[in-house]
Parts: sequence; structure tokens; C-alpha cells
Amino acid sequence: MSVDVEDYLSGGCGVFAYALWIAYGQPARGEIGVISNPHGEPCSDDIPFEVTHAFFEIGDLRIDARGARSIAEMADEMGIGVGYDNQGSWTPDGFRTEMMGDDDEHPLYGEAADIAEALAFIEARRELYVFDLSAAAPAPV
Repeated sequence: MSVDVEDYLSGGCGVFAYALWIAYGQPARGEIGVISNPHGEPCSDDIPFEVTHAFFEIGDLRIDARGARSIAEMADEMGIGVGYDNQGSWTPDGFRTEMMGDDDEHPLYGEAADIAEALAFIEARRELYVFDLSAAAPAPV
């Protein structure tokens, strides 16, 4: 499957956020954040909100397929504007377990092959995903 930035801004945002964590955050830095449209359809009883967009967070940086930008910019592109809800952050492994899968129980797709494809996408465009992580929060001890 051939993917582009738009694929990682719509249904593939969770896969991309998880792949960014593998590329930049491992072993213990960074989280995955989620914003939602407050008027959207809840995913389930366990996830009582729409997962509109997921992104990688490390220190003060918020990163998605377009690169480092504000949550407000992401929400604007998703068509929510200033009315978005910040649903908080998950550990990457917690996010993968709760949000990603290849079934109706998970709001976002994401199997090992999808993550590998996103990592290859990031590596092929490494110049777009260069960040100063020196100011990012240190790994916990």
C-alpha cells in the first residue's frame, strides 16, 4: 500500500503517532495525545468520545504527519477549530492497546505491518521530522 501525509492525517494518525514514538521517544519518553470533536460520535462505552486526531507529544512538542505544530492548528485542519476537546495523553503502549487494532473494538487501525510502514515513511522523509529534543522532558528514572 502506498501512503501519503493525508493518510496519516485521517485514519492513520494513531499509527503515525505510535511510529513517531518508536523513532524519537523510546524507551521512556513521550506520550500520545488525542483531540476530539465534542459533537462527534463516541467510540464505545470505554472510549466515550470521538477520536478525531492522535499525535505524538514529547516535552513541549506536538507532532503529527505535518510535523511539529500546535494542537489548535491540528484541530483547525481536522475541521473542529477552537471547539476541540483535548482528551489527554496515553503512554504509547497503553494507546496501542486501547485505541489501535484491526477490529471493531478499537477506534483506530494499527497492526505491526502498519507501524512498520509508517516508520519507513518517516525514515524516507527524515528531513521533515527533525526536532530539537534537547528541551524535551528527560526520561523518568
